[in-house]
Order: sequence, then C-alpha cells, then structure tokens
Amino acid sequence: MMDRSAQMLVALVVLYVIIVALGVPQAVGMGLVTTRLAGCPLFSELTSPGFPVPALYGTVHNCNYVTYMPVIISVILGLILFIYHLSLLVQALRRPGIIPAETSAVPFVVISLLGLVLTLIGAGILEAGLYWFCQSNKVIAARFINVPITCVPGEATVALFRGYDPYYDLLTSEVSYWLAVAAWLLAFIFSILRWTALRRERGQGDDLRATTASGQRPGGQAFGGVSLLADKFKKRPVETVTPTKVIPVGQTMAGSTLYETKVKPLETAA
Repeated sequence: MMDRSAQMLVALVVLYVIIVALGVPQAVGMGLVTTRLAGCPLFSELTSPGFPVPALYGTVHNCNYVTYMPVIISVILGLILFIYHLSLLVQALRRPGIIPAETSAVPFVVISLLGLVLTLIGAGILEAGLYWFCQSNKVIAARFINVPITCVPGEATVALFRGYDPYYDLLTSEVSYWLAVAAWLLAFIFSILRWTALRRERGQGDDLRATTASGQRPGGQAFGGVSLLADKFKKRPVETVTPTKVIPVGQTMAGSTLYETKVKPLETAA
C-alpha cells in the first residue's frame, strides 16, 4: 500500500496533466480572437459595425499576457512538473523504503503558488476585459442593429464582425482559465500536504532509528538494537558478605551450648 506522500504524488501527476491540457485552449482562444479582430478586444470600445470594426481597442499587453502566460506557465512549466513528479512516483513505488527530505518538497509549494497567482491574474484580466467588451457590444448592437444581445455565443454579434463570432473562442479561453485556477489551487494544496507528509514520515523514521540504536551489545554496548546475551547468561550483581566472629564448637554463648551439626553423607544410588 502506498504511503501518504506517494498518494500526494499521484494526485499531483494527475493535476499537472490537467494543467497542461488546459493551457492550450487558454492561449489558443485569445490568440484567435486577437488575430481575427486585428486588435485586442479586452477593454475595447466599439464605435460602429463592420470588419475590421473601427474601435478603440484595448492595450495589446493585456491580450499578450492572457495569450502567452499559459504557454509558459501552464504548458511548459506544467509539463516539466509533470515529468519530475512522475519520476518521483516511479521511484516511490519501486523503493518505498526511501523517504526524501522534506526540504525537497518546499520549492514545489512555491512554484505551485506562483502558478496559481499568475493564472489568477490572467483570469481576472480576461474576465474584466470581456465584461467591458460585452458592454461595448451591447451599445453598438442597440444603436446600429437594434437587436439586444447578452454576449453569449450564437447571438447577433456575428453581424458586428462579418460572420465571425468571437464569443466562442473568448468563452473557451475564459472557462479554461478558471478551470486552470482551480487546478493550480489543488496543486498548491497537495504540495503542502506532501511536504507535511514527508516531515511526518521523516520524523517517524528518525524515532525508529533512535529506538533501534538504544539496543545493547554484549557487555552493555549497543549492537544494532539487538541484545546478543540471554538473560540467564548476563552478569549478576555481586553480593558482599561481611565476615562474622567464629565461635568454636562446644563453647557456650549467652548460656547456650553450641553443638556441631553432623550431616549424613549422601548415599549414592545403586
């Protein structure tokens, strides 16, 4: 049966596979929208229908962050973490007696926290930018098309972009981002649990070695925790007898006569 740290490794391997898989739609969705619109739709203000739409587009840095951050953090870093934790899992299954130092898990707690923070920032930028983009679309749709929209895929927004509906790709990127935030959060939690499990197992191993080393060698020295002498062969404490005055046989002491006690010799059985 796997120990607790190995179970945490299994969970982390699965989570990093999910993170790598989510990194692709995170980046591709926003990249397609930016290319098709020839500008960054985040925090943009549309002024008239048509394609390309005459608009005051948002700063390109927002779209660059939302597009390229998951490539570096979710795909590349997630793939490295997946390979490394998979190798640790294989080693833990092959040689379960070896307990890694708890300090080896600390860097991955920090890395998973970094991935969580960066992904959460990207999700926040995407969410706020899409809200602004949606409000701008609502205004232009009401002014030029006279059709109310709610900024979901398949609505009349295709009329704004000559047949291209950006909300399919935007929604894909948005959902992938928030799922990636949840995956990084779980990876951070399981990294902490693995670190605490390693500390506990290392502490138990140190206690076991200390208990084993308290055994006795012959003569009272420790020998691998095993006492090699049986109890009946061990040295007994020596009792000291104080000599007393010997009174000759036949003399009296305090009015009493001491007689020599003769013991009948033992007979040898025939």
